[in-house]
Amino acid sequence: WTQFESWLAMQFATPDGLKPAKATENQRHHIVCIQNAASQAELYTKALVDNWADKTPDQAHAFLSKPDVTVTNKSDKDGQLPKIKALDATVKGAFGEIARQQQDELTASEAAAARAEAELTACQATVQQAEAAVLAAREAREATRGALPKIKALGVREVQAAFSDIMRLLEDEVARAEEAAACAEAEHAQATAEHAQAVDAVAAARAAIEKHAQAISSGVIPAIMQWEERPPLAPPPLGPPAQAARSRPSEEHTSPTPPPPRSSASFALRRAREGKVHPRAMVTQGEALEGDCSPPDVSTLVEQLRVGTAGQKENAAAALASAADQAAIAKAGG
Repeated sequence: WTQFESWLAMQFATPDGLKPAKATENQRHHIVCIQNAASQAELYTKALVDNWADKTPDQAHAFLSKPDVTVTNKSDKDGQLPKIKALDATVKGAFGEIARQQQDELTASEAAAARAEAELTACQATVQQAEAAVLAAREAREATRGALPKIKALGVREVQAAFSDIMRLLEDEVARAEEAAACAEAEHAQATAEHAQAVDAVAAARAAIEKHAQAISSGVIPAIMQWEERPPLAPPPLGPPAQAARSRPSEEHTSPTPPPPRSSASFALRRAREGKVHPRAMVTQGEALEGDCSPPDVSTLVEQLRVGTAGQKENAAAALASAADQAAIAKAGG
């Protein structure tokens, strides 16, 4: 199964199925020869790449099906090998599902925007009607108020009292019209904001479709393209050992000293922190680090690499890299 994993590491997903990632922007495999293979690292590395990089799913299935490829449980071949042939269909289906979801999102966003626009238009009409009602009520009030001198000149109390009642009714009508206009204005403001949000949602849905298509046309996995577009991460703050080393007098460094040993997990984690390795690799290297050193918080840091926010992943990668350096120094004898 390690050969199967090597093949997977040398492929990338496209709408047409799995394609070789070798010599493309999607290449992400890193081979480190250890133990006896380290003495002929170039030979073994080339053999592994030549053997697996360009194989199709059918070719990988045929190779792994041969009797000289052994596994711990022979029944695994019967249960697992058929899945290799299904990978192409699975990948194509995944891309098709992404396209369908994006189109559904765009359709729903456009429908919501249309409803918001209709609501906004209705609110605009309501505002105009409310403003017209306020204007009419005010004109009626002022016209009636203009007759007040003539009513007073009559000197008839009953007439004056009736006129006062009419003025109160007109004032109430103006107040109600103004209140209705204020409510209409508030509803119009809310409808305007909702319409703007709906328009933004449509723009975002269209941008997502365009970005996905751009990534595919460029031969880049969309997730990797998004990772590469992130701004570069700032270097982590100096830890106590580095600060102590920097504070020593310069005469202590007159003779060159070799850098402290650094574990492979530390190197990979630092590359991940610098944006040179896809974040999925960070979890794998973090899990490998648990065998190099065992500070009490390694499991927590690995969990942050899995499900944490971007900032948590960055901090966890820096902490794990520092821990790996210290473990390497300890193994080298301090």
